Amino acid sequence: MKQLIAATLNEEATEIWNSWPKKSAELGHPGRSAQLSQLLVNHGTMQARITALKIREMNLLATLAEARQQHIHFLRLNSGVEATRREKLRLLIDDIQDKTHGTIHFNYGLSDEYLNQTS
Repeated sequence: MKQLIAATLNEEATEIWNSWPKKSAELGHPGRSAQLSQLLVNHGTMQARITALKIREMNLLATLAEARQQHIHFLRLNSGVEATRREKLRLLIDDIQDKTHGTIHFNYGLSDEYLNQTS
């Protein structure tokens, strides 16, 4: 196995491989092959976690976008909402716009006109 690993490493990887401690029961080092095996296992696990987090992020952005639309709808239907509450909702809508910018959940057609519109 060592020959196979050594034959496939580039210079940088060889330096890292050689810097790892060799197996030592006294010092508690598992050895280079064991460390490499652990890295390979962790890499697969980390990729799955990253994919799951990306999916979760997109779901949260979709929830934010839906909340933004509900707030806009509320403001349009309730023109008598007091100014401070209206401003708070406007700031929340703007914050959602900022957080969704660059994603499919960003509302490119949104302007401050939603504050003045009624449906």
